[in-house]
Amino acid sequence: MSANEPTTGQKIGTIIKDAVSTAIPLVGTIMDALGLANKKDGDKITKEQVKSSLDAARDQWVKDAQANVKPIASVAKELSTMGSFMQPATDASKLLSEMQTILSTTPQPTEQTWSAMKDLWALASPLIQQLKAIPDADINQIADKQQRKTLADLKALNNLAVARLGQIMTNKDAGKLPDAIGDMSKVLDTINQAVFFEISDLQSEMEALATWAKGTAAPPSAPKTGDVVGEAVKSLQQKFSTNE
Repeated sequence: MSANEPTTGQKIGTIIKDAVSTAIPLVGTIMDALGLANKKDGDKITKEQVKSSLDAARDQWVKDAQANVKPIASVAKELSTMGSFMQPATDASKLLSEMQTILSTTPQPTEQTWSAMKDLWALASPLIQQLKAIPDADINQIADKQQRKTLADLKALNNLAVARLGQIMTNKDAGKLPDAIGDMSKVLDTINQAVFFEISDLQSEMEALATWAKGTAAPPSAPKTGDVVGEAVKSLQQKFSTNE
């Protein structure tokens, strides 16, 4: 991660507003650029001097603004990483829901039931493995420190849940199956919650920035929903720690 990238959840709107403030300097900065700050009332300045000074200052202001806005380039990568989590988690959740429905109607699975469950698991397992394969480097590029930790924790929980459920499916352990599917589903649901809250926060920032650009009052801040995900992660960590 470069020195210019935010490491503690710096908001996109703040980055842009800082860049704009840099690109539109204060009167004192303009006076310095024109060489007027140290001139006396009787001193003169030529048109060429004004043009030369402004051209040089403009180039520097552009460079400063570009440096300030550089962290926004990471947003596309962050959204891509969020998609890497959300899509397989959503699709796998639907398949696990079907497995739970089968179990609810047949508490003691027959061979036919196991066959149907096996077919569903054969579809769900590769999707869950996609989550396992998400590179840590992609997660580490996420700007917000807490969001990075949450997704890293959820990836680790996913790995534990899929290993446990896979073993239970192989052993045809009907007694442990409902709980294992339920835990796997909770992990996937929490992943979707974490991604949803992050995208909602980004949308809120963009709306606030648009309002700021119009010169009107900022809209109410989005509710702090990250704690909901944090508590869900802690609960899952405790449960898997107990099961180990």
